[in-house]
Amino acid sequence: MKTRLIILLSLLLTYGCDMKTDKISINNNLLKSSLVGSWHLCESTGGGGDTTYNVCPTIVFLEDGNGNMKSSEKKLCDFQYVIKNDLIVFSLKSSNDKDAFFATGTEFKFKFNIQGNIETLELSQVKTNYKFILSRIK
Repeated sequence: MKTRLIILLSLLLTYGCDMKTDKISINNNLLKSSLVGSWHLCESTGGGGDTTYNVCPTIVFLEDGNGNMKSSEKKLCDFQYVIKNDLIVFSLKSSNDKDAFFATGTEFKFKFNIQGNIETLELSQVKTNYKFILSRIK
């Protein structure tokens, strides 16, 4: 009886851990696919004030983990991003990119919201009180 119980427990632990890993992988893929596309940065908070932009910079997330940020006049920066559980981590492709709203290695918690046909993405910087609100129309 003890032998059967031990075998059953070891099978549950083995397959239970595998199932958890698959679930995290699926969630990260789902989060990444929700992120892919063009977003507009129209609002930010932190540093003692709120900012609403008249001309919203566009932030593009590509499926391959790359992206860029551009204003209506020019490209501001190219970046890479990685999703790690509930965080998105950005890194700049060039040290000359000084127009980004983040520095290489900056971690953000993120939250999606959908109201009607408008999607919002809230990026909250982990080590500060800065928050960036991006939006797009579905």
